[in-house]
Amino acid sequence: MTVFVVPVDVDDQLILDILTTAMEGGSNYWIHGCNLDRNESDLSVTKAEINTHDGEVFTADKNTIVSGIKMMLNSDNNYLVGIALNIILHEDYDAGDADNILQYGLFKELVYS
Repeated sequence: MTVFVVPVDVDDQLILDILTTAMEGGSNYWIHGCNLDRNESDLSVTKAEINTHDGEVFTADKNTIVSGIKMMLNSDNNYLVGIALNIILHEDYDAGDADNILQYGLFKELVYS
């Protein structure tokens, strides 16, 4: 098997937009409450303290989203790889994709579905 490694620059704003999408809709079904830090210029979420229905507290930020995307890109599941590539190459994602990325970044797996 031949493996190609292609560096891709991903705009920080896309990463923050994915976090914002997860916090404003994609992850609402498992988040019990949250405290959000926002960028003053465009109101994108820069950091989130997340409370789950189980009473656990997690912190999510840009690094969480980057980790989630990397997990998807390095997955053995070609479907996840395709979704991640589509997101970073075409900036094409929805609230469900943002939720999955957040979960992979926080939990290293999909805990809630």
